[in-house]
Amino acid sequence: MSHPDPTPNPQHPTPQAPATAPTSTETTLPLSHPERQTPTLPPANPRLTALLKKQSALKATLSTLQAQLHDLATSNTSTASSSSASPEQQTQEALATAREVINEHIRRLHKYNEMRDVGLGVAGLVAEMRGVRVGGVLEELGVGDGD
Repeated sequence: MSHPDPTPNPQHPTPQAPATAPTSTETTLPLSHPERQTPTLPPANPRLTALLKKQSALKATLSTLQAQLHDLATSNTSTASSSSASPEQQTQEALATAREVINEHIRRLHKYNEMRDVGLGVAGLVAEMRGVRVGGVLEELGVGDGD
């Protein structure tokens, strides 16, 4: 038994099926422009939407900071190149800046120590009123050994 030849014969055209209108269960889609068909997306996740907004805001902030960094680097380079100070003067200026930074750190450490002492004093009063150890009160407040 031989199989029919799948190639069309020009002398005997293949009959075409008659065009029928789509039934109610069929959908009509434009065949000429498949790019117009957009897939339906599930409803937006509010958490995902919020995260995408945060990501966008962070990207904008990063872009702004990078521009500021570039501007500062450019102005610092032009200031340094136009400076006519001698190496000794530059050294003195650097030492003065270092002293200012160190003094600011010392000032902040003093303030921290004073605040810590007041906090420990209050914790001691609470511990005395409750009749417990100060360590127990600090542990209850979430203050660790390194704090």
